[in-house]
Amino acid sequence: MAQHTEVRLVDDLDGSDAVETVTFAVDGKALEIDLSEAHAAKLRDVFAPFVAAARRAGGSAAPGRSPGATAAAPKRDVGEARAWLLASGYPVKDRGRLPEPWLADFEAKSPNPPTAQPAEAKPKAGRGRKKQDKHSAGAAEQGTSGKSAAVDDGKVVQFRSA
Repeated sequence: MAQHTEVRLVDDLDGSDAVETVTFAVDGKALEIDLSEAHAAKLRDVFAPFVAAARRAGGSAAPGRSPGATAAAPKRDVGEARAWLLASGYPVKDRGRLPEPWLADFEAKSPNPPTAQPAEAKPKAGRGRKKQDKHSAGAAEQGTSGKSAAVDDGKVVQFRSA
């Protein structure tokens, strides 16, 4: 069985055919009303002097956008950007976020790779050195004098054994 649904706008003032829905706000309440062409014109005429003297208060200029919404950043082909940056001499890694200045260079097709590689990351503060066992390169070696010497990062440390 087929159904046919028809939606008809009806003027909220007199029940005649309406041609539009007018949206407005009064005392902080957003309102809408379905009106015929004549009633919509009459409403706008009545509001005209008040609208002319009023100031805009926080509403959005574009319907359907929430206040404070920003336009989405354009979609980028990150794979293409990565390939171009790599070919242009940038130290690009296989994964991770690409710095914005690099992406700007890619979009402008103007290579300007960094001259020096970034320094290796230093260990986070509060993290001690790993303990080394007797099989590791920095293990203590017993000397004949009863002193032990430990080699750690190229430095020789001597201490007395008890």
